[in-house]
Amino acid sequence: MDWSPEFDLYEAAGFGKIGDTKPESVDIKPPDFGWREWWAYLSNVANLAPIRKDVPMTGVPEGVLRLGGTFVLDGDDVAYAHAEELPGTSPEVSDVMRDAGLVAQDA
Repeated sequence: MDWSPEFDLYEAAGFGKIGDTKPESVDIKPPDFGWREWWAYLSNVANLAPIRKDVPMTGVPEGVLRLGGTFVLDGDDVAYAHAEELPGTSPEVSDVMRDAGLVAQDA
């Protein structure tokens, strides 16, 4: 987790914040959760969100606005990189594996 005041690691990785860009198209599908899965998910959000306890809440915390991404490393080299444009726009695992060269291109 990046606890630097300005989320330096997120910036260095090329990750933005919600609202920084406007994607050309949005194709986000909600997970096919039952009520138990949704309850577990929502129960964990507060514990997993990068919210600093020492900073007073005056709006949406900076850490909640930060987007993430997906990396595949090959030693010191980045074999694959994807920065989310919106929450939930993560690539499919099979696409990551293929694009990172971990499986045959026709797989």
